[in-house]
Amino acid sequence: MNSTVGEDTVTLQEVKGVTDGVSAQYSVVIDNNEHVSGFGLVSDIIANNPTSAFIVNADQFAIGGAGVITDEYPFVVYTTNTNVTKDGETYTIPAGAYIKDAFIQNAAIESAQIREAAITSAKIEDAAITTAKIDDLSVGTIKIANGAVTNKYAAYTNAITYVTGTYSKTQELVDVDFAGGTVSIIYNCKLDEALSNRIQIVLDGTAVGTYTAGSIVFTQVVSGFAVYSFFPNMITIALTIQPSAGTHTIEVFQQRADTAVTTPNHEVSQRFLQAVENKK
Repeated sequence: MNSTVGEDTVTLQEVKGVTDGVSAQYSVVIDNNEHVSGFGLVSDIIANNPTSAFIVNADQFAIGGAGVITDEYPFVVYTTNTNVTKDGETYTIPAGAYIKDAFIQNAAIESAQIREAAITSAKIEDAAITTAKIDDLSVGTIKIANGAVTNKYAAYTNAITYVTGTYSKTQELVDVDFAGGTVSIIYNCKLDEALSNRIQIVLDGTAVGTYTAGSIVFTQVVSGFAVYSFFPNMITIALTIQPSAGTHTIEVFQQRADTAVTTPNHEVSQRFLQAVENKK
C-alpha cells in the first residue's frame, strides 16, 4: 500500500509468513520519504535452538493504558532528542527511556543520578557522599577523621599581660555554639617565676572553677577539676562542664594570689583556651 502526492511518497508494507515448519515472521514497515519505521516479530531455529526477536524502529515508543483518554503512559522511549511545546514554551527531552514507576527486584547499576530518593532499607558496601543531612542516625561503630563529631573552639594570645590583686580578663571564647553535650575546657598559660596566681573559669558570667596555681611542679584536684604544672611557670587547667544547648561565652580571669609578694603585678603570657564538645 502506498500513496504519492507530488514528490512525497509513503509506503505501508505488511510481511507475514512461515517457512518449513521452523521459521515464522510478522512485520509492519512504513517508509515515509525514506524515513523507515515499524516493528518486526520473528521466530527461528538457530543451531537447533528456537530463538525469537521483537524489534521496534521508531523515534518514540510508549506503552499506555487502553482505558479513558486520561490514562497515562508509564513507559516512554525517545530514540532522539525531542522538542515538546507546553504552555507556549519549548522543552528538549533527551534521548532515553522514561519510566514513571518502576519495581525492580534486583538491579546492578554502574552509575546513578537520583534527584530525590525515598529508601526504606539500604545496604551499601562503599559510599562516597559529599554532603549529607540526616535527621536521626543510629550507628553501631563509627570512625570519623579530624574529630568531625565534635565542636571545637580555641583562642591563643602570646603577648604578655599583667594582673594585679583584682581579677582581670586574660582570655575568652565568645559566641561558642554547643549542642548540650559534655564540654572539656583546657586553659594553659605561662606565669612569672615563683609567683602564685588565682585563675577563674567563667561560663556566661558564672564561675565554674577557681584555682590557685604557683610555679612549682604539682598536680592538684579541686572539686573534681585538675590543675597541672609540668614545666616551670607553665600552668594547665582542665575541667568538664555540660552547658545547655545554645550560644555561650567562656572567659578566663586571673589575679595575684600571693599577697605577701610586693611585686605590683604578674606577667601572664602564652594564654591558650580551648573548649571541645563531644557530640558522639
